Amino acid sequence: MRPRTYSCYRLALNSKKILSNADYDSYLEELRQQRRALVQLKDAFAEDKDKQQTIQSDLERIKAYIENKEAQLKKDTDSLNSLMQAKNKQIAALTQFQDERAEVFEAADLEAAERTLRDTLEQAQEAHSVAQRQLDKETYNLQQLIKQQENLANRIEAATQTLDTQHTAFNNTLATSSFDTEAEFLAARLPIDERNTLKQQQQHIDYALRQAQSLLEDTQKTLEAKQANPLTVDDRGTLAQQQSQAQDEFNKRIESIGAISQRLKDNEDKKITQQAQVDAINAQKDKLQVWQQLHKLIGSSDGKKFRTFAQGLTFDLMVTQANTQLQK
Repeated sequence: MRPRTYSCYRLALNSKKILSNADYDSYLEELRQQRRALVQLKDAFAEDKDKQQTIQSDLERIKAYIENKEAQLKKDTDSLNSLMQAKNKQIAALTQFQDERAEVFEAADLEAAERTLRDTLEQAQEAHSVAQRQLDKETYNLQQLIKQQENLANRIEAATQTLDTQHTAFNNTLATSSFDTEAEFLAARLPIDERNTLKQQQQHIDYALRQAQSLLEDTQKTLEAKQANPLTVDDRGTLAQQQSQAQDEFNKRIESIGAISQRLKDNEDKKITQQAQVDAINAQKDKLQVWQQLHKLIGSSDGKKFRTFAQGLTFDLMVTQANTQLQK
């Protein structure tokens, strides 16, 4: 359609004729269609270009992600190698320890030695726990007594300050005022009930303070006696080290027992599996025995026994049918 339009246009120009409105509109419509087609091509090109840029950015991002994963894989590989080396070192140390243990307990009973170590560890732990509980109890009691003493001291100090304040106020009031008679002075004093109340409070505070001091002295004597007669002569660090060593040995023994228990369990599982296989074999043997008996009865290499057996069955069937017919 386009060559026809251009040819018509050139023909019109060459002939220098004026186009009609219909031809002019037709040419304009074709030009508009071509413009729309060019716009669509331009939009498609821009869209393809955007897609290309998006794909390029995605490729760059994927490339960066792959590089990151490769670096992470290399790091993990290095960590795995380090762990393998540490594992090999631990295996070598464990092997050396097992050899040393075998040399130490070469002529001894390992189970008896293990029980002795376990009993010693339990006794040491129990003694340490008892001593720790006693020390914590005495420390708690001492702290409570110290708190009570501080509380009582604060109360005494507050009461003393109150008395001093009241005494100062009384002296100031007495100095600034003039009493004509003794009755006025007595009337200016505190009431007898308040004075008795303050006196009783002071007596209670003194009694509580004496009780706290006595209890504190008894607690200090008990603490000194406990410190003078300790359950062991070793210091706390040595006991902690011994306990840690005994605990490590106990843990290793427990691990050995766990490994042996796992082996025994695996052995029991294998026994169960073997028993199931034996039962299956026995069942197959029973079936085989049935077929062997059947083979002995009607089986032969030439098939003669089976033919004789089949002929006998056929003959019996024919006799039965004949008897039935005769009875009719």
